[in-house]
Amino acid sequence: MIDNISTKDLQAELNRRQKAKQESLKPKKLSEPNIAPLQKMCQEYIDAIDTKDPRDGLDYDDFKQYIFECAVETVFGKDVWEFINSKNQ
Repeated sequence: MIDNISTKDLQAELNRRQKAKQESLKPKKLSEPNIAPLQKMCQEYIDAIDTKDPRDGLDYDDFKQYIFECAVETVFGKDVWEFINSKNQ
């Protein structure tokens, strides 16, 4: 049956299947994300920089990382980190 198919065509089909498998494992956007935690985190950041006091000991740059993490989880769900961590190894 595959005698009539070239090596080039077989390789192309294998590549297509591998790409489809990788796409299926990639996180998908949530259809109805809950943005409340992200809104809360952003509000806390604005409030913190509005009342910034060097004596409070807060690292305001950490807020940016927390907001990024919250945004990624909001869009893709908490399990997104398993995928991200698997790609960063």
